[in-house]
Amino acid sequence: MMPLALGLPLALLAFEVFLVVLARALGRPLGWRVVVLGLALPLLALLPWLDGEPLFIPTGVLDGQIPGSLPDSARDERAEGLNDAALLFVAWELDVRHALSAGRLPLWSDEIDGGSSPWINPQAGVLSPISLAARAVPIQHHFLVVFALKMLIAFQGVWVLARSLGLRSGPAVFAGIAVALGGPIACWAMFSHGAVVAWTPWLAAGSVRVMRRARAREIAATAVTAAATLLSGQPEVALGAAVFSALCAVWARKAGRRDGLRPFCRLALAGTLGVALAAPHLVPFLSNLSGTIRAREQVAAPTFAKEEVSLQISKPRAWFRDYQGGYFAAAASPRAFGWPYGEPFRGPIHWLIASQPYVGVAAWGGLFLGVFIGFSRGGRWPLRWAAFGFVVVLLAAQFLPLDFWLQKVPLLRLAEPSRFLPLAGLAFALAAAFGWEALVRRHDPRRLVVAGIALLAAASLSFAASGKFGEVGLWLGVLLAATFAIFRFPNLKRFFWVGLALVLAFDLIPWGRAFQPRGEARWFFPRTAEVEGLERLVRERGGPWRAVGNERLVYPSILPAYGISEIRASDPSASADYVEVLDAAFGYRPSIRQYFSSIGNLEHPMLDFLNVRAVFSNAYLPALEGFESLGGARAPFLLLRNPDALPRFFLPRRIEPVEPARRREWIAAMADPWTVSVHPSDVASAHAQASATVEVLRFDRGAIRLKIGGRTRRLLATSLTSPRGWTATSGENRLDPVTIHGAFAGFWVPVDCSEVALQFEPPGFRFGWVLFGLAVVGLSVLGLVLPRANFPA
Repeated sequence: MMPLALGLPLALLAFEVFLVVLARALGRPLGWRVVVLGLALPLLALLPWLDGEPLFIPTGVLDGQIPGSLPDSARDERAEGLNDAALLFVAWELDVRHALSAGRLPLWSDEIDGGSSPWINPQAGVLSPISLAARAVPIQHHFLVVFALKMLIAFQGVWVLARSLGLRSGPAVFAGIAVALGGPIACWAMFSHGAVVAWTPWLAAGSVRVMRRARAREIAATAVTAAATLLSGQPEVALGAAVFSALCAVWARKAGRRDGLRPFCRLALAGTLGVALAAPHLVPFLSNLSGTIRAREQVAAPTFAKEEVSLQISKPRAWFRDYQGGYFAAAASPRAFGWPYGEPFRGPIHWLIASQPYVGVAAWGGLFLGVFIGFSRGGRWPLRWAAFGFVVVLLAAQFLPLDFWLQKVPLLRLAEPSRFLPLAGLAFALAAAFGWEALVRRHDPRRLVVAGIALLAAASLSFAASGKFGEVGLWLGVLLAATFAIFRFPNLKRFFWVGLALVLAFDLIPWGRAFQPRGEARWFFPRTAEVEGLERLVRERGGPWRAVGNERLVYPSILPAYGISEIRASDPSASADYVEVLDAAFGYRPSIRQYFSSIGNLEHPMLDFLNVRAVFSNAYLPALEGFESLGGARAPFLLLRNPDALPRFFLPRRIEPVEPARRREWIAAMADPWTVSVHPSDVASAHAQASATVEVLRFDRGAIRLKIGGRTRRLLATSLTSPRGWTATSGENRLDPVTIHGAFAGFWVPVDCSEVALQFEPPGFRFGWVLFGLAVVGLSVLGLVLPRANFPA
């Protein structure tokens, strides 16, 4: 694994080579200035982190969460706002890295979410091109490289898109800087949202090219960018990216062409190939979607009643539900809600979500100049992009009349509207570039332009919650740059775009840095005595064993980062069936709004069934009966040993048929962990095997081999979640599956069977690879058989 000083430049250069080839395939070669600027922007923006200290990860949320640690620092609001990176993403990324370093695909993790598949978790980014490149550096620098690559890809992608839409290089650079340094990327530096946004302009540029031209290379390049977008890990933003790209393609279609549906067929071909390339991940994800916590919650959530709409429509402040339309202010001022994480927050939800539409005061000025010129001179592009951006903001703000109809479609109810906000920032940057370009080309009256900029500055300053003096300086810079165009100085006019770019840099670099974490290396998952004590417990003879934190001790993904299997699920894509079991037994109820729930009632027999040997607790919580208190933990912490934990694989002493409607009640009243419940249709003749044992011969992630005692037909019970993905074989014979407690894998073992192999494969995995193979064949035909072919136009 390479150090940061070597890994970051190599990752940037490797992607730069790919982007140069991609841009050439799309007919818009990157000039050397664009290449140099694209490589320089990430290094300039990330200068404080390039020496590896501070860490680009919010370690402030880990002190107090690591077993044996107590908070020793002041509350870090920035770290809390970015806590998913430290509390979730690190464990996911470590699990993927361990799998790949072992030479296997990360199809199954026994540590995370009580057992889950990283392959079908989009945000794990198993196949994300950006994450794959960042895996060349140590995990503590992973997100730094990810952010740098996002800025590079976004800047050059916006430049290619802007040039494809008819802009000159100057405004294209302006738009690229605004997006790369602005809210669409900076707010999601460590999140998969930003990766999808970074690929979106490339997908849009490819769509425009395919709509206008019919050559095979454009179709192939667009398919590759579509696959990169889909694999980047955020399905909702990817959906928005597809809509954005489709609109680009339709709007950019040359007027007067009589080619009927042929351009749309070419675009559909490119999109289909892109989906097929991403199918190995996409098909398993979609197969699992309906069974996730998020899907169950969102679909079951109540919709608006007509009476509610009628009542609220007369109250303008209630049109935006909880958000009060605050997202509109974000586009106008860097201090619309105060200085990020430096002042009390005055906006909707939290800093990251509220600030996404901001792409600089220079972009705000160009946006409204473009709208004005569009109305007065008939310019379509700035009007289109401004309208698109404002519609997205309305959608994200849950504008009641619009939200009422969207909530009628169950599939759309799965989406979180605020996830589309980065696309609003992208649209605003494009509209602004068209606006300033129109000003330069058309030489509108000087007084009118000066008055317009003054009014826009006043509007922006009125939105600012603080720090208006600094924003006045930015607007003076905008006005100074505009003078080079307004007054037509022949020798200085070239500095107009340079001036605007400098204003953007002085505006967005400090603003974007304010969102980024400053972590301490000492809190990046240190090995404490308590962690080592838990490791000893879960490695005891007879294992593997698992662990859990009592009540709210230790976030669910902390222990998996140390390789310790947890039972709590904290990801909205986790199995809803499994969480229902945890809720019935322990009152554990994570949701899409509250990932971390309290877990109690640990004396319940379900804890034994779940193979939990170790419990991390403290002296202030009620004592747990039946647990052994061990040494090795500093006061007030306690390491508790559960002597009654069942093996991970066992032969139950009793099988009870339970209807799904009664399952929750049955689990809550459960008295014996050796008794399992199954659906009445799964009950078959079986003999109790109380004296028979199950020996674990091999326990790898997703590949297990067992030796089964007994000589009668018996039920093999496991605490493995995702029963649809597990298969059991004995020799050439596949064992009949049965679902235990509605959430766990079980199998009927034949009379003459003594060894069983368990294998996990995500549902739809093989079909996804079949589609991938077909896409590769299709691209080979386009690239080899028809390298210069022109499709009918």
